[in-house]
Amino acid sequence: MYNNSSNSVLKLNIGRTFIIGLAFMSICLFWEVYDAVMPLFLRNFPAFAQNKTLVGVIMALDNVLALVLLPYMGKLSDDFPKIFKNHPKLLKLGKRMPFIICGTVLAAIALMLVTLGHETQNLLLMLISTAFLLVFMSLYRSPAVAFMPDVTPKPLRSKANAIINVMGVVGGVLSMGFTWIFLKTRTQTIGGEDVKFVEFGAQNWGLMLTVIGVMLLALVIMILTIRENKFVEEKKKLLVQAGLVEDEEDLSEEQRKLIAQKEGGRFKKLGLTKAQLISLILLLSAAFLWFMAYNGAKTFYSTFYYEFLNREDFQLPLIIGQAAGFLAFVPAGILGSKIGRKNTVLTGIAICILGLLIACIMVFTVPRTNINLVNILMVLVFIFVGTGWATINVHSYVMSVEMASKHNTGAFTGLYYSFTMTAQILTPIIVGAITDISNSFKYMFPYSTGLMILAFIVMLFVRHGDSKPLRQKAVELLGQDDN
Repeated sequence: MYNNSSNSVLKLNIGRTFIIGLAFMSICLFWEVYDAVMPLFLRNFPAFAQNKTLVGVIMALDNVLALVLLPYMGKLSDDFPKIFKNHPKLLKLGKRMPFIICGTVLAAIALMLVTLGHETQNLLLMLISTAFLLVFMSLYRSPAVAFMPDVTPKPLRSKANAIINVMGVVGGVLSMGFTWIFLKTRTQTIGGEDVKFVEFGAQNWGLMLTVIGVMLLALVIMILTIRENKFVEEKKKLLVQAGLVEDEEDLSEEQRKLIAQKEGGRFKKLGLTKAQLISLILLLSAAFLWFMAYNGAKTFYSTFYYEFLNREDFQLPLIIGQAAGFLAFVPAGILGSKIGRKNTVLTGIAICILGLLIACIMVFTVPRTNINLVNILMVLVFIFVGTGWATINVHSYVMSVEMASKHNTGAFTGLYYSFTMTAQILTPIIVGAITDISNSFKYMFPYSTGLMILAFIVMLFVRHGDSKPLRQKAVELLGQDDN
């Protein structure tokens, strides 16, 4: 059974968590603006104007780079104290902040060069700057996300991750506001097809400089208020006061041997028992499946509205779904402390399945001419999916790093993102192929529903990842399953 008795002696530092979340906010702000603007920037060059494949290749580069760089940068930030042990002044910043500082500043410079390349119609400058921009953004995503677990006791991480996700939503909202204010587009008919282009002018500089300004402001606030090494030490003291042990390496040799014996031995390289490794593989596989499911429906959602429903007003269900997700983050974090992370994730998956089943019923039974019913059902779909998706994401990442030690949290963070990024690369291709073969978008919902059901089944077999802090003197608790 899930045990949350330790939560009463630990208290989350909410203000500090919001400040740490500024890094994730700036990351989400950047990517939302990048995904919205970059395809339009590319179309202003003749080579990309009607070549959707070429635009797609450029837009997929960030996910491809992430597969390689996110695990590497996460591990590099883990090893930062070892690598620079002879440079104590540099280590005063901690092991995550140097990556956040360098990545943000370099990305800001590269983003200005991308804008300069577009405005001066220098394609080579824009493409080279974009390549560097994607690398620089990958420098600090894993370290920024791993920062929260570094300074937050394990039983409080789901609540903390809810706040981090709220900050991510704030970044997304800011991006929508900035693009609405600054982005000016025009539609031109080329070869019988309406193609949208972005206008040249000062408004593009206004957009990018505003984004850069927010990113740098968030960074300055973090530099002025965050003392990473101090926060880590405060967490250690808090655990000692509560009589809790967070990492198995802090236990006695006898206790570690007991855990290894009960869980089928230990893999030294990962620091995991056999049972923990199996749970980690199952958890990452489930995450891969639910990202395949969610992005399978989301990627072609606007096209589904245009071509299948013959409608253009697709924004309302999407906005309502995002609002539902936003409102669900904090309650989902609290729910996890009551019934356990695994059970909460399963609840979130079930809610998503319910929403996707409504979509399946709609596309196969409801006439497209019944506009009012279609709108009501699509709003319901996105309320369920938005709520379920938020409930899943508050806990899934935290469950993966629950099995990590203080020395490899960044590496586990990068590993988690590798699985989810791979899903985001593959699923649009698969859905596109299904759509081409069937000549209809209605099959994307059964596709997503099936994958979400598979994710639920796989998640049932995960046995680790819930927060079960160890009491130094309670050896009898060691080695028990988390559920």
